[in-house]
Amino acid sequence: MCVGADLSESASVSEENLATCLIADLSVPTALFTFERAVARPVGLRPQSGATTVHFDFATLSAMYAGAPGLVTDKIKAVLEFAWEVMRLHGRGRIVFAHDEAQNLSDHASKNEFPLSVLLDVFIQQFADGMRSAVPVDGIQQKLDSDFFAGRWAKTTDRQRELLWVVAHLEKPGGEFAPQELVAKGQRLLVKPFSPSHANQMLGKLNEQGLIHKNRFGRYSFACRC
Repeated sequence: MCVGADLSESASVSEENLATCLIADLSVPTALFTFERAVARPVGLRPQSGATTVHFDFATLSAMYAGAPGLVTDKIKAVLEFAWEVMRLHGRGRIVFAHDEAQNLSDHASKNEFPLSVLLDVFIQQFADGMRSAVPVDGIQQKLDSDFFAGRWAKTTDRQRELLWVVAHLEKPGGEFAPQELVAKGQRLLVKPFSPSHANQMLGKLNEQGLIHKNRFGRYSFACRC
């Protein structure tokens, strides 16, 4: 089942806007399905338990999102995992998000908003154990490499590529790192290492280009940690 539409400019403004867009797209096919929810009905002095039929529409998805713990990424994953389970019970085991213009998404570090990183984390990082077999991670990675990151890589300078090469040679290249760790590693690997100020400047630029992600704690990582 295929869902999605153009990701509008408003969807890239904030993480919450992106979440609303994804939930709205998901609710179009899921609204056709229902599930049973246990409820307690007070009758006299003794409440009686029962069940009510809930439509899996936008309101229900939004309520699940609002009630899920964690950050925006965790909330979206919780909604998707539950949606996948409901769809599976109705004989629909897979949903494909086909979003045009996704390549135009970007993070806004100055505003502490990272919609691009949220999108990548949600759809590239593997979900719960029960969902892994339904997520074609290798195919998605290849698609991102050819259609998404290739254009961004082509716009980097030789010096920026050297910095990314150093990042790839850190002890944990798939994890988070601080600028000083990168500078120290560069001093050991490069003939012309980076100064702390130059490294910070380039990291900021690469963050704007969507190749490096800066989290709320001032640490960096590759935008897609697959």
